[in-house]
Amino acid sequence: YIYFYFVDDLFTFDAERIKKICSLIEKKNLKIGWQCLARVDQINYEMLKSMKVAGCFKIHFGIESGNSRILEGIKKGRANYSPLSNTHTATVCARSSLLGCRWG
Repeated sequence: YIYFYFVDDLFTFDAERIKKICSLIEKKNLKIGWQCLARVDQINYEMLKSMKVAGCFKIHFGIESGNSRILEGIKKGRANYSPLSNTHTATVCARSSLLGCRWG
């Protein structure tokens, strides 16, 4: 196997791009393993399944703080930032684990 790490914090931002990448990996029958960065608000179950089939074995999720003081301290602002619920974050992480992907 050849392994890749897509170091792009917006890697999963465009669902169509992910779909094309995964489709090409499958179509070309590439035996590669890869990992990527992702935001939990930019990924869904269908994307996770496609990524897994295409060789994704680890996803590094970026999860922001729910604490307003911390968000202001790291220049994320307060008014324009709405953190995801803990339930959604846990669901995405659990689904990726069920598909054999590790998160960290």
